[in-house]
Amino acid sequence: MPADTFDECLKQRYPLVNLKGRELSELLARTKPIERLDSPLAYDKKSGGYLFGRVLFTKRIDDVDWRAMEKAFAEIEARLPIKIHVLPEMLKVVEQRRLKHYEATKQHHKGIELKPDLWDWAKRPTRSTTRSSELRLCRPRV
Repeated sequence: MPADTFDECLKQRYPLVNLKGRELSELLARTKPIERLDSPLAYDKKSGGYLFGRVLFTKRIDDVDWRAMEKAFAEIEARLPIKIHVLPEMLKVVEQRRLKHYEATKQHHKGIELKPDLWDWAKRPTRSTTRSSELRLCRPRV
């Protein structure tokens, strides 16, 4: 039983005999030391890690939102021991949209040379680049 709860019971002259089994179990559970932060989390064998949350978009997203999320997740994965899984269905839709935009761009800009070397290819940061001064943001070259 936590010390402050015990002191409060004594202060209010609450008989400890009146504590029910469930109440006592809950009080005892609060006093158990948590040795590891991941101890309450279940290990997911399929993904090889501890599942601790979900990411939800609260509004409709567009390609710019998705691109920003990809960059943010890549940065998080590079800096922390975290693996982020995106649903395969979503990856398929994103790839289809990218191809559609690429084809539309080619049709719209006929006669103009497309320069893919100026595009943002989203080079994924790595631990070595994020910890050094050589971290380059993915910006178009001028």
